[in-house]
Amino acid sequence: MNKYAYTLYNQILSHLDDNSDISLETTIGELSTMDFDELDWMIVINEMELIYGILIPMEIIDEKDLNILEVGMILSKLPKIQDYIYPEFYYLKNQIMNCLFKLMEIEVNEGSEENKIILEEQLELLKKRLAEITTYSLN
Repeated sequence: MNKYAYTLYNQILSHLDDNSDISLETTIGELSTMDFDELDWMIVINEMELIYGILIPMEIIDEKDLNILEVGMILSKLPKIQDYIYPEFYYLKNQIMNCLFKLMEIEVNEGSEENKIILEEQLELLKKRLAEITTYSLN
């Protein structure tokens, strides 16, 4: 079994109810019928990036017709972040997720516009730095 598919499967399972019935043939789109939303998918993607030191392109993230095994096979072919970049990559990925969670909290709780602007600016800086190090690291 492909280790990426196995890990992806288990990461998805950890976000589902105990009685959810999925397999490696379950498509990403089918997961939305099992109380697995876009946020859950983004968290799993982030976890996979951190576990394997890969940067998953949006076109893979947005592809809902692929099954878990197919996504795992694609992930196994992605270039790895170089070891010397990984600590910063890990830090940036976590900070980006933290900013996204805070922005969602502001939207849900109708937080201040000033805090939202500050977080959006911080998020853009983090994404810019991530793009800089991953472009350099993957070449």
